[in-house]
Parts: sequence; structure tokens; C-alpha cells
Amino acid sequence: MEYQDKKTLSVREMGKWLGLKKVESYWLVHRHYFNVVIVGGRMRVDMDSFEHWYAGQVHYRKVTGEPPGIRLKEESFGLRDIAEDLNISEYTVHDIIKRDKIPTVKVDYHRRILKRDYEQWYSSQLKYRNAEDRFRDAVAEMNSITMPEMAHMLGVDRSCVYSILRSAAGKKQLNVVAIGGRKRITRDSFENWYKSQNKYVLRERKALKTQKSRQDEKGEAMTKSANPKYLTVQEAAALAGVTIKKVLYWVRGNRFPVVRVSSLIRIEKQGFQTYLRGIGGE
Repeated sequence: MEYQDKKTLSVREMGKWLGLKKVESYWLVHRHYFNVVIVGGRMRVDMDSFEHWYAGQVHYRKVTGEPPGIRLKEESFGLRDIAEDLNISEYTVHDIIKRDKIPTVKVDYHRRILKRDYEQWYSSQLKYRNAEDRFRDAVAEMNSITMPEMAHMLGVDRSCVYSILRSAAGKKQLNVVAIGGRKRITRDSFENWYKSQNKYVLRERKALKTQKSRQDEKGEAMTKSANPKYLTVQEAAALAGVTIKKVLYWVRGNRFPVVRVSSLIRIEKQGFQTYLRGIGGE
């Protein structure tokens, strides 16, 4: 049944729209949710006011036609909507409303927040972020570091980082930004600051330097004998002016006294010099 050309409809017709029985239909009328006029001694529901009410509630639904609450959803948020938007629980939303005294309205026994009130609250804080801002924050976090991260990278404590930030060079070169309510340092500004100084060294570079130093020490131990009476293979090759391969050839031929300690070879210096004199520098 179509009522598009009518400005009013009977209580019975309204009930059919909503799939209600007579008693509940008249109950809605007496709740004064919409305007009612008397036509020919009978109550009739004003169509415009009915549609306005229908679009502002979600409890009643037409048997056929558009869903309810269109105006309601345009003007306000449900607590579940806010929880999903901020990626938090509804319990947390309740706590926020109570703590920050956000105005709410009751619709069909459920609390809702008008969009203007929600937007005013959202812009007043930085702790909770909606999906769009979370994405933007994630990108910004990829291009920045926290103070503890900077301390870890430099191998210093956090107080040292704050001292750097308070220094003239730090104030000038390190760009501090707030992301999700937390202060961070942009990576570009950190790199520029790092290149401009020589006091601090990144932990990775310190580790590489230490590793290289240990490797050098190990290499020196392999190429330099701790006992002056003995020579390493490298030292013997340098003394004879030949290759290490040549010295090892002599060692395998038992040309001079050697001492083996695990995988190390130590050549008796005096015996080696005697051998060299005997072969005339072969």
C-alpha cells in the first residue's frame, strides 16, 4: 500500500507499516513521538513528523522500506561505533564519557553521543586515535624514533639523550614531534645531527669496531710469536723472504726444529736461521 501522496495516515496504517498490533500502535501515539491530528473525529499521524521520528530511532523497523535511524546515525554515534573507531572496548568508552564528562543522549534506552560533541572531545586529546589517524601515526612512527630508542642506538642512558636535546645543537637539529601523545625524534633530523658530531658512536658501529679489533688481535696472535726463541710461519716467511707456502713445505720436510701446539706451528728461531745459512737462502 502506498501513502506517498498523503500528508497523514491512520493509526492502523502506521501499525501496518511497522508490523504492530492495535494496542502497541496506540501506545506509540500516546507517547507523543510524532504529531497527531484529528480528521473527521479520528486520530491521524502526521507523515512528516512520523518520518522524522522514524529516522531518529532504531527500535522500530518498517515491514518494507528504508531502515530506521538514518537521521540518528547522521547526527550521533553509538558507543559501539566509537569503540570500533578508536579500537578500544565499550567499557573504555564508558569510562571516557564519565571521566571527561562527554554529553550523551538516550535513544531507545541506549546512550549516544552527538557527533559535534564527539568531535570536540576527540580534538581535545591525543591518546585515543581513530583508524585514519592510526594509519597516519604508523607512517610517522616509521620515520621517527623515541628517546629510549635513541639512547639504545647511542649506547647511553636516557638522561644523556635529554641533555643532547637541551643542547644548542640538539635544539637546532633534532626535530621533536608528538605522535599519539608521545614525543618522538624524526629520523632525518637524527641522522643530520649524528653526522654533524663526533662524540657519540652508534652501538652497531661500536660493535663492528670491537669485533674488528678482536679479529685484529687474534690475527696478530697468529702472526706474532709470544716467545722470542720461536717464530710463527708468517715471521719465518718474512725473515727468509719467501712465501708462507714455501715455509710450510720446509716444515713438512722436517728441515728445522718446530713445535706444534694444537693447530699452531712455532719454528725454532736459531734452528731456522742455521737452516737458511746452510741452504744459502734457497
